[in-house]
Amino acid sequence: MNAETANYFLHGFFIKKKEGSIAAKLLLISFDALGSDALDEMMTRPVFRRFVENGTIFRDVVGSFVSNTYPIHASIATGKPPRDHGIISNTRIDPGNPKPRWRYDSRELRAKTIWQAAKEKGLRTAAVLWPVTAFSKDIAYNVPESAAGMGENQVLLNLRAGSKWTQLKALLRHGKILSGVRQPNLDRFSTLTMLDIIREDRPDLMLLHLTVYDSACHACGLGSPEASAAMDELDRHLGMLLDAITPDTRVIIFSDHSQLPVSRCFDPNTILAELGFADRNEDGSLMNARAFFLNADGNAVFFNRSLSDDEIAAVESRLHDANVAKRKLTEAELETAGFTAERLATLAEAETLDASVVFGLAAKVGVYFSIDKTHRATHGYPLDYEAYRVFYAISEKNYRFEPKNILDVTKIVCHESGLTL
Repeated sequence: MNAETANYFLHGFFIKKKEGSIAAKLLLISFDALGSDALDEMMTRPVFRRFVENGTIFRDVVGSFVSNTYPIHASIATGKPPRDHGIISNTRIDPGNPKPRWRYDSRELRAKTIWQAAKEKGLRTAAVLWPVTAFSKDIAYNVPESAAGMGENQVLLNLRAGSKWTQLKALLRHGKILSGVRQPNLDRFSTLTMLDIIREDRPDLMLLHLTVYDSACHACGLGSPEASAAMDELDRHLGMLLDAITPDTRVIIFSDHSQLPVSRCFDPNTILAELGFADRNEDGSLMNARAFFLNADGNAVFFNRSLSDDEIAAVESRLHDANVAKRKLTEAELETAGFTAERLATLAEAETLDASVVFGLAAKVGVYFSIDKTHRATHGYPLDYEAYRVFYAISEKNYRFEPKNILDVTKIVCHESGLTL
C-alpha cells in the first residue's frame, strides 16, 4: 500500500454519506468463491483488514440458489432470483455437447439490470469480466467475460461482444500478462484494465469480477498454499484499486458463493447409460437420450423426455444405491432457481430442449456431479449446507442495513447510486 492509500485510510477515505445523498461513484468488486468461512484468514491481509476496520462487513450472509457464478452475478445485477432473470445455469442445457455454451450473452437476461438503470440516470458503467454482460449496449466500457465455442476466436468474440477500443487498449498495454484464462494472470490483467478505465474514463458505476481464489480452490482445495496465495493476490488488487479511485467513491466487496471440499466426482448420466436410456460418449456427452441430468457440481437436475414412471423409478433406485445425494431439491428450490416449465420455455435453447424437470438432487458433502474429475473443492450446493455462507462489505463505517441475503448487495448499490430497478 503506498502513501496515497494510507492517506485515504487515515484522513477519511470512508466518508460518512449525508442523509439522503448518493455516492458520486461506486466500485463493486466480486471476490469469487471467498466464502464467509474464509474471512478470518483474509483479514490477515493488510489492505482488506483496513478496509473492513474502516468500513462495515456483513458475515454469514445467505447466498442465492443456484449457487454458481453466472446465476448469482445475474442476480446481483438485477436484484432478482434466477426464476425471474432467466440465467438458471452457468451453461446452456445441451446434453449432446461436452462443452455447452456459457450464458455470457446479456441478451439472455429477462430482467432489468443495474447498468441499464445507470444509463437511464445518465451514468456511465464500466464492467471488466463481469458475467452475462456480453453484447450489452448499456455498458460504456465493457470487457465482457465470454467463452469462445468450437471454431470461434476468443479475441474476436470479445471485441464483438464488448467495447472494442477499451479492449484493444487493454490488450496492447497488458496483453502480454495473459496466459489464456490461467490465474493469477487473468485477474492481474482485469485489475490493470479497470485501473486504466478508472483513471482515463472516470465511469460512475464500476463492476469487477476477480476469480483467482475460485480457481485456486477448485484446483488445489480450500486451505491450500495456492488458495492462500490467491488471497494475497486479491489483497494486492484491492490496494491498487483503492489507490486509483477518488475519495468520494463508495466501494462494495462481496462473495458470490462459497466452496466445499470434495473427494468424489460422480456423473449421474452414467446411470442412464447403464440402464440403456442414453448413449454416453467418452467425453461425457449423451446421444439418443430419453432423459438426462444437468450437472452443476453441488446439484443436478433430472430432465425427462420419454421415460415411463417405472423407468424413472429404476433411475432413482440406482441413485440410491450410488449413495451420492444428500436429498432431493425441494419444489421451492427448483422454482426459485428457475427450473419451471414457464422459465425453461424462455431459454435460448428452448426449441431443442424437449424435456421436463422431474426432480433435482443435492450432492452429499464431499461429492459433486460433473464430468470434470479435477476439483478439490466446488460449489452449487443448496443454501442450508454448513460452512456455506457468503459476505459483503462496504466502505462506510457503521453502515446501517438489516442483512437478509446476498441480494442485499443490489439494494445497497441502487440506494448508493440512486438507481431504480
